[in-house]
Amino acid sequence: MNFLGALLLANIHTGGEDVMVTCGDCHRRGPKLVIPSPYISPFCLHKPRLCLDCVQRNIESTIDQGLIKFISCPECGAQLDDDDIYRLTTSELYERLGRNDRSP
Repeated sequence: MNFLGALLLANIHTGGEDVMVTCGDCHRRGPKLVIPSPYISPFCLHKPRLCLDCVQRNIESTIDQGLIKFISCPECGAQLDDDDIYRLTTSELYERLGRNDRSP
C-alpha cells in the first residue's frame, strides 16, 4: 500500500484495528497520528500528512512570530479560518489568539 492509501485508511475504522501512519514532518509512527478529520482546512486540496502535534507547533510558531492573520496550512499554505484553528488547537493556544470562546 502506498503512503497516501495508508493515510486515507487511517481515518477509517477497520474492524477494530487502527492503521499505522507516519507523520510527514516528525516521522512519528502510530495509529491516528494524523488530523482526525479528512482535511486540515476545507480550502486544502490534499489529505493531511502531518500529525496534530506538528500542525499545532506550526500554528504556535506563526503566533509567536506575530503573524496571527497569516495562520495557514503547513503543507499547502491555504489560510486557516477560525473554525479550523479552533478544531486544530488547544484551549491555551486558541486563547493566545484572543479568542476565548471554545464553546460549540
